[in-house]
Amino acid sequence: MLAGGLDASYRMALASAHERYFLIEVLDGAGNVLPVPVDRRSDEGGLIFVGGMVAATLGNRVSRTLDLTLDETLYPTFPGAILAPYGNRVRVTAGIQFAEGTTYRWVIFTGRLQNDVNSSNGQVTLSAMDRGNEVVEAAFLRPHNSSPGIGVFTQWQDLVIDGVPDAQFGPSDQVSITIPQLTWESDRAGAMDEMATAAGCYW
Repeated sequence: MLAGGLDASYRMALASAHERYFLIEVLDGAGNVLPVPVDRRSDEGGLIFVGGMVAATLGNRVSRTLDLTLDETLYPTFPGAILAPYGNRVRVTAGIQFAEGTTYRWVIFTGRLQNDVNSSNGQVTLSAMDRGNEVVEAAFLRPHNSSPGIGVFTQWQDLVIDGVPDAQFGPSDQVSITIPQLTWESDRAGAMDEMATAAGCYW
């Protein structure tokens, strides 16, 4: 359950006038919010967008993808453009804004821009994949040994940080399963899938 969903003010506000809230921001590789061109900037400083969708699938991993449509003036015509797919990420915040000014909002997606930025009919379409995909792409450069005896959660975090050093972690279930002696060849995500299955968890 998302925080705020059961408190009294939230439930009362749902019965009054409200509208959907969205904020689309672009982050550089270090996580800094990049300035949006003035003519394409929303009131809160995010991108003005035409439409979009965040889709999620569930296997061993909860995987999210973003498809976004914007005005063609945002097409990345040079390497430093805000939507140039060279490490920049998109962060999507969504929620509900009520008539009395209260806003309930949550980050529902953060992911790196992909290379398929296309322009047609006066619009730009782009896609992004969540940060879990960065772990998928970070294959082991050589066979990697487990750390026998440590908890599966600790081993899982170690594998994530080894592949994506700036990864951040939220709340997680704790399980008592420990790691045996294992060697993984190249597939980091496959190793994490194995641990998730053994622990009865998703990552």
